Formats: sequence, structure tokens, C-alpha cells
Amino acid sequence: MGLMPSNVVPFGRSTGPRTAAGKRRSSLNALKSGLYSSTTVIRHVESQDEYNSFARGIVADLDASSPLEMALAERLCSALWRGRRLRRFETARLSAAADRARIVEETSERYEGRAEELTRQATAVAALLFKPAVDSHQLKEAADGFSMLFEGVPETHEAIYRLTDRLDELAASSTMVKKKSVATALGLCARSMPIECCGRTATSFVSDTASMMRAATAKIRAMSVSTKSKSEERATDALMLSYGESKRLEDAERRIDRQVSSALADIERARGLNIPIARHRELNA
Repeated sequence: MGLMPSNVVPFGRSTGPRTAAGKRRSSLNALKSGLYSSTTVIRHVESQDEYNSFARGIVADLDASSPLEMALAERLCSALWRGRRLRRFETARLSAAADRARIVEETSERYEGRAEELTRQATAVAALLFKPAVDSHQLKEAADGFSMLFEGVPETHEAIYRLTDRLDELAASSTMVKKKSVATALGLCARSMPIECCGRTATSFVSDTASMMRAATAKIRAMSVSTKSKSEERATDALMLSYGESKRLEDAERRIDRQVSSALADIERARGLNIPIARHRELNA
């Protein structure tokens, strides 16, 4: 019969840890096989380390040491963890709905801001030829309006660029610009436009452009109102889950509560621990 290495203790003579602290540390070792199982933690979504820390805290609180106690602790930890997951899911669901409502609301505000801007520009364009002289600020507002209105029509860009550049030059030259200089720039642009979208004279060009701006403003305001209505609906959705989803969450919560209560009751019967059933809400906080 061969000699046994001196660093190996025959299993028959091994008694395991004897102190309370040693038994507690030994009990935590048992968590590696079942309580830390990857089936309890959703990969790529939940943290295994976070669950390990959570489970160790529960086991330490229960002071579980025997195989039976560890099995019951495993049930309890799994149920409590899933309860936390359920609440996190509900919170994430509501937060996502609130984010969608916020995005829609911000879009509505941008539409409204653009409509107000276009209104000012249309007013500036319409007033270009009504006075003997044009204020430089009004001239710049009108130039911006021309640029924005024809931005989506590439074939007009060259003519509009020349017009806006000339209007900017006039605005920079004086605080008040003579009507004749403005009319000349507008007339040149109207005659060089490659499409029949507006009149060919300075007066008709200004009138038609201002009308198109007002029509665009009306469409943008309608979009703003529609988007705002959707924002209010999304805000309501953020506070209310659908009946089916709410029912599933309630059923899951009740099922988890029963599992937690059952695990605690079994631990009480097995150990005689004085842990009220309602304590599971504190453990799961």
C-alpha cells in the first residue's frame, strides 16, 4: 500500500471548519455552484458580480450554513433578484415612454420656433417695397427668409445666393437702405429665377415670396399642433402601462412575492429563525 502525501488529509478524519466564523465562510463557498448560477442572472443585461454581492448579503443575514439552509437561501435570493429585475423593468419602461414624450415635445417646440421665425421673415419680405427706405435689420431678416424658403429648391440657389449677398451688402452699407437699390436687386433675382415659382418683377416677386412664406408657416404650425398632441399622448403613456402589460407585471409581482414568502417560511420552519414574512420587502429594497 503506497504512502499518502503528507499534505492530504483522509476524508474520514476531516471535520471541516469548527468555529462559527469558519462555518460562515465555508457556507459562502457553497454559493459558487447554485446560487451564482448564470441562469439566475441574464447575461449582457445584469451583472454577475452585482448578483454575487447581493446574494452574499442575503446569506450572511440569514447565517445559512447547512445544505438545506443553503438550498432555501438560493430560492430566496433568486426570487428577490427577480423581484428587483421586475421593478427595474417597470422603471425602464416608464422612463423610455417619458423620453419618447420629451423628444416629441422638443420637436413640437422646434416647429413652433421655426414658424415664428418664418412669420417674422415673411413680414420683413412683404414690407421691402412699402417704404422709401428699408431698415438694415429688416433687410437681413428678409435675406434669411429668401434663403430658408428656397433652400430645398437647388435650381434657384444661384439666383437666391446673388440676391442675399446683395441684400447683405446693402444692409452693411447703411442703417437705412433706399427702396430703389432694394428693388433693383429684387428685380434682377426675379428675372434670373429658372423656374416659374413667382413673378418676374420686383413687386410680384416680393408678393409671391411673402405668400409662399405664409403658406409654409401655416403648414409648420399645423405640424407643431399635431406633434404637440402626440406629445401629450406620449406623456399619458409614460404614466400608464397598457392593461395587458400592467396585468402581466402585477401577476409576476404576486408570483415573486409568493415565492419569497414561501422561501422565508421554509427557512423559519427549518431554522426557527425569527424573520417575519414581510421582511422580504426590506431584503429586496
